[in-house]
Amino acid sequence: MTGVMRATAARSGSARRMKALSLAYLLLGGASCALASSGSYEPPSSLVPLYLSTAVLAAGSVALLLMPGWAFTLRTVAWGHAFYAVFVSLIVFFTGGPVSELYPLYLPLLISAAVWRSRRVWIVSTAGVSLGYLLAALPGLLAADFVPQSPEVIGFRLLVFLVLGALGRLGGGAAGVAGGELALVRRTEAEISARPAGRLAIILVDPGRRFGEFPALLRRVGERIAPAVPLGEGEVFGLALPVADEEEAEEAARRCVAAAASLGAKEVKVGVALYPEDATSARALLEAAGEALEAAFEAGSPGALILAGRLRQGRVPEGEGPVI
Repeated sequence: MTGVMRATAARSGSARRMKALSLAYLLLGGASCALASSGSYEPPSSLVPLYLSTAVLAAGSVALLLMPGWAFTLRTVAWGHAFYAVFVSLIVFFTGGPVSELYPLYLPLLISAAVWRSRRVWIVSTAGVSLGYLLAALPGLLAADFVPQSPEVIGFRLLVFLVLGALGRLGGGAAGVAGGELALVRRTEAEISARPAGRLAIILVDPGRRFGEFPALLRRVGERIAPAVPLGEGEVFGLALPVADEEEAEEAARRCVAAAASLGAKEVKVGVALYPEDATSARALLEAAGEALEAAFEAGSPGALILAGRLRQGRVPEGEGPVI
């Protein structure tokens, strides 16, 4: 997953997916309590801790449902998956552990990990599900009077979780460079070849949600600053332009913010990377700019502008976002 794709994890599509997962667990948590309380559920259940665990799960689900779209950075998504893995494991533990009939509650997490195409989210989900289920089942397996379930069945379920996670990673995890990003990479390579001893900036701009003037913004930036390349990730675009120093790159980035604001954008985020300080190849430079854009999302403030060099050195000025 490239830095640009990670940066746009906060955009509307990913926010909808995370909210859908949260709604699913809100409903499934209630259904789990209802099932465990019914006379038809056979494994022994500890209802009071089950209700408490489900209440925390429901509260977390509601909190994620109410979060604004821009807040769903990759870090937020990964922590959300870890949260669900922990509390689903508690539900499994309090409804029978190794003999619980509610272990299918883990499956939405594994499916969700495949959707994000992010190594971090995939690791958190797969490890959380596997380790969580093992810990939930282990006390029952170690009990002296344990009879109903065999270790082979527990191992089989763990194998299923790991295989599903691996298939999700193979099917969706190895994202290549998208068409727009490839065009920007090629433009950057051409600029570097033309002036190998000079400096070059890649600027990535996301004008924010509900912005309806994207074509006009591309034209305006192209006319006043440098040709803008739409990257196909939401309404993110990038530009590569020769600069004399970091201050000139920052000034160009601020002009992009001003151009977007003049067309009504209210949540502009910008990430900037400089050649050769931040990277010495076009792809690595794009990755560095993507990481800076991701940091701008995590800053959360409108008009956040992050330079990769300052991010790396821990000297982000006040108003640009936190040091990450």
